[in-house]
Amino acid sequence: MKKGFVLFILILISSLSFAQDKKLVGTWKGNDSQGTEIKFIFDTEGYITMSSDGLEVGGKNFDVNGITVSMKYETDLSQTPHKLTYILTDLSGAYPTVTMSGVYQYINANSIKFRINPNLGESYDSFVDEVDEDTFILKRE
Repeated sequence: MKKGFVLFILILISSLSFAQDKKLVGTWKGNDSQGTEIKFIFDTEGYITMSSDGLEVGGKNFDVNGITVSMKYETDLSQTPHKLTYILTDLSGAYPTVTMSGVYQYINANSIKFRINPNLGESYDSFVDEVDEDTFILKRE
């Protein structure tokens, strides 16, 4: 009985730490550092699609140099600012899964601040005071 209870508590704690942020689901728009409109779509299945200047990447499957990949996202609400990880998976299984990570925080119910490291396998753990090209202010569409 004690083993089952301990296992239940561990599962509960881990699911709370890495539960998807349901407030994030939806479409968020903003501009990059050059003023180009960008859009992030977080769906209920955990997929993310991003678009900018007519180019759309992400979702359940898209092409990267002839390789069909999917892009999902995971959030970690146990830290502040919250952690966001993009997971790119080769659907054929020929290449290893890679990630991009960063942080986000809500400004209010309809505005959010993101800072995502575009280098595969690297992450940001905080925001910086100066303006950088990896930080976006987005508004819920």
